Amino acid sequence: MPIQKRLQILIESEISDLYGPPRFTLEERRFYFALNDREAKVASSIRNRSQRCFFVALLGYFKSKPVMLNPSFGDVQDDLRFIAREQLPGPGLLRFTLTQRQKDRLYLKLFELIDYEKWCDNTLRDDVLMHLQKTAKSWIDARYLFDATTEYLALHRIAIPKYTTMQTLVSRAINNERARISKALARQMTTEMSSNLADVVDGKGELKLSEMRQSAKSFTPHELDKELKVHRHIQPWMFTVNAVVKSLSLPLKNQQYFSSMVEYYGRKLQRFDRKIQQLYLLCYLQERAEQNIERLTDGFVYHLRKLQE
Repeated sequence: MPIQKRLQILIESEISDLYGPPRFTLEERRFYFALNDREAKVASSIRNRSQRCFFVALLGYFKSKPVMLNPSFGDVQDDLRFIAREQLPGPGLLRFTLTQRQKDRLYLKLFELIDYEKWCDNTLRDDVLMHLQKTAKSWIDARYLFDATTEYLALHRIAIPKYTTMQTLVSRAINNERARISKALARQMTTEMSSNLADVVDGKGELKLSEMRQSAKSFTPHELDKELKVHRHIQPWMFTVNAVVKSLSLPLKNQQYFSSMVEYYGRKLQRFDRKIQQLYLLCYLQERAEQNIERLTDGFVYHLRKLQE
């Protein structure tokens, strides 16, 4: 594999939306910051009124999305002043600062109140990874696995951990599934097929990867010649290709995902480990062979009709 930065799953706006304080409308404030009798009792046990208001804010945010936030007074001052005015009437709320320790204590009360669990890497990581590795066998897409993680956490009433933790969990699940497939692939690949695929990636064979990716854009002889060249080159491989891919027992979603990586990376595929190259190319060749036959058939029918006319 090439050296990469952390796996990017969410775009910046999505990260801010998930891990930043929500922006409530007036009606949403009234809904999320409303307290039932049990919540009001826990809030009233907090002596300091500023911390009491902050607790109600954190509780409302957690009801909206089960994520531990770390906002400052300035980030949520409008919500805090609404709570001080509408939910916990009293004197006006002056600017204040809570230490991380104080916020942690508020979250402990919050978790006990709503029967949720704070993320603990040592005790929870293995169970979540086991679930993700099973899920990755169906679809290895990073965003799909991220969403599967949040669903699992919600089902087990566990707060969503920080983004870097989520990245690590999803990355490990993807890497483990790729490693599992690579081992199965190593048992099935012939020396000849390994050499053929390496020549395609390295540009040493009769057909380069860039030529294989160029499909006919019309039914002109020049464009159809591209498809004929691809057909003549890859057709002798297809029996082996189909047999190897079938032996891997990949679901359709993962086959399509691995195939799409060839188009996505293009020449950058050279940077990947040979086993990963082979996996992507085998799935791509299956899809490319089907497209190749379809385009040649459509071209044949088109020119036959022209002759008839």
